[in-house]
Amino acid sequence: MRPKWIYLICLLTFALLVLGGCKQNGAQANTNPAPASEYEGFYSAEQRYKGGDPNQSLGEVNLNDVEMEQEGDVARLTLTFSLGSRYSDTDEAKMTSVPPYTAYCLGSPSRFALEISGIEYWDLKSKSSWQDNPLIRGIIKQIPMDFQPFNDQSSITPMVLYFQLNNAAAYRIQESGDKLVVELRPVKKTADDTKYYVTANAFADYQEGKLDDSLGLTPVLCDDLIDTVLISKGFEKKQEAEDFMAQTAQKLQPMLPDKQTGDIMRVVELKGNALPVYDKPDENALPPEPVVRVDGKPKILPVVMQGGMYLCTGPDTGQLLFAKGVTTLSQGKAQEESTVYYLWLAGAQGEEPIKLMRTEFSFIGDAQFSKDGSLLAILETATVSGKNTLYVYDVQSGVLRDLFEEGLEADINDFEWGEDADTLYAIGAREGLQQLIGIKLDQAEPKEAFSVIDDLGNNAGSLAYIRNKIYYTYFPEYSDSGTGQIMEVDLSNANRKRDFAKGTDFRISDDGRYMAVIENNAGEDVYAEDPASQTDCTISVLDMETGQSLAKAQSGFVTNFIWGTGAQSLFLITNAEDADVEASGLPSFAYVLSVFDVGASTLEPLLHSSVSAIQAAPQEDTLLLIKDSFNDYGKVFFETYALKLTGF
Repeated sequence: MRPKWIYLICLLTFALLVLGGCKQNGAQANTNPAPASEYEGFYSAEQRYKGGDPNQSLGEVNLNDVEMEQEGDVARLTLTFSLGSRYSDTDEAKMTSVPPYTAYCLGSPSRFALEISGIEYWDLKSKSSWQDNPLIRGIIKQIPMDFQPFNDQSSITPMVLYFQLNNAAAYRIQESGDKLVVELRPVKKTADDTKYYVTANAFADYQEGKLDDSLGLTPVLCDDLIDTVLISKGFEKKQEAEDFMAQTAQKLQPMLPDKQTGDIMRVVELKGNALPVYDKPDENALPPEPVVRVDGKPKILPVVMQGGMYLCTGPDTGQLLFAKGVTTLSQGKAQEESTVYYLWLAGAQGEEPIKLMRTEFSFIGDAQFSKDGSLLAILETATVSGKNTLYVYDVQSGVLRDLFEEGLEADINDFEWGEDADTLYAIGAREGLQQLIGIKLDQAEPKEAFSVIDDLGNNAGSLAYIRNKIYYTYFPEYSDSGTGQIMEVDLSNANRKRDFAKGTDFRISDDGRYMAVIENNAGEDVYAEDPASQTDCTISVLDMETGQSLAKAQSGFVTNFIWGTGAQSLFLITNAEDADVEASGLPSFAYVLSVFDVGASTLEPLLHSSVSAIQAAPQEDTLLLIKDSFNDYGKVFFETYALKLTGF
């Protein structure tokens, strides 16, 4: 008979093996040092912390969401993970633990970093809760460009999130199922010393793995809170920074043979946690070139906002709203480069533009302020989900509402503000069929907030609201000519619907007195690829009260049209004659800008243009021309030009 102690040793050994196996299959063993900051349970800025489940690093992990909250002086980040992504046609599954991660801080300018392994998707969207946090200024996403799922965790390039801080911070981390909770607490401020830093405008190259980590350069947010550069440690003397830049430039050159390192590197002087200025010329700005031809001569127009696409003008403010693109990696899955857009406000008199919010959008199809200017509705198009999403931004509070998340499940095509800031109207599609939808922003429950006013089939177009009536275009099925019917819905009379006029498209003047209608002449193919074979159009101006036609003219195929100030004139863009374009021998001016005088019923050409998108500017004698262009990688660039009409 064996001694009992032998059985005890065997039992203990078995238990240790089981526990060790559990640690390999579950959460990573805690080998972290004890927290050593001035706050109990918080790690100091000098300490690293590792955690997570190694088995969650083998791919398909999705960083779904990042929530940011503030409680006292503590900023709380909640990261939510899942397996798979609904945006990439894969089923999503809930995770029971979080992927492996490493947390650490970077020195002045202060940053908190999270390296997360196994991230293949990132469905997180920018949120209004990310704005105006007293500690966190913004987020940098360093996306792995070379993701491959390997069994060896060390072979996987991690995704890194950098949280730009206003102050150095201590941190505490907790794991709870599919959530990783990080608490950041500012430490006592030291003197805001001025130091010299070396910056390199090479974040994209760093992200692609072209740069060696031994260079001593790490990502930092710029003072516009959008762009990112690389930054060195701080130096007490400028000469030290210049010496470091010279040494680093020599190391960089073989890593970036297609760039002049002298053009992308700078020595900058920063105080405390101040951020560097992004001084690179706008990569989304188009090179200066003529966009109009007047009397046979090309003309370069002044740019209103470099790299910006005009959207609308704020009521009573004269401020112009623009969408401006920044090249990034697309939402959803690694290795896909795209452009995201931010909203900017610029003064009508050329004041310096300011960023309206830090939220990024896939593309902005339209944006409109409510009549009192308190809210801004934003239509995001070209999203990874394939649906157009309507947002409402509170200008005063900075809160951004996602109406899709609140229950508006329709794919929105167009929208209009109602009489007050609580009401919107939209045309949206559900299961392929379009509906006219009423939206009450002061209602919390989806059933009360979103109501169907009318079913429109699958052929509805433009939408407008004026004096408690809604107007939209409707195209009967199998209409060869492309000419439709403009419908009127009287909201004050039990939503009574009637035919208002025949037409393909329409615009209502700002004072609501007139409707300009474009009607394709029947019998021709409106969708013909050759502009010469596209149908001509009839332009009509109708009295909104009586429906009576006040003026009429014939034109070539109309690609765009807008009312001028005062509703006395209508500006139209039509296709130019092919012979005229080819004979010019100049850059393609494929369109003609004409003015239709309502009182005289005359249509006069003003100039040739390479731009088909036009908008009315706040100034009475100015139009805005919006040019877009695509590069070889499919990224779209915009420029908005000002055209003064005086003298035409």
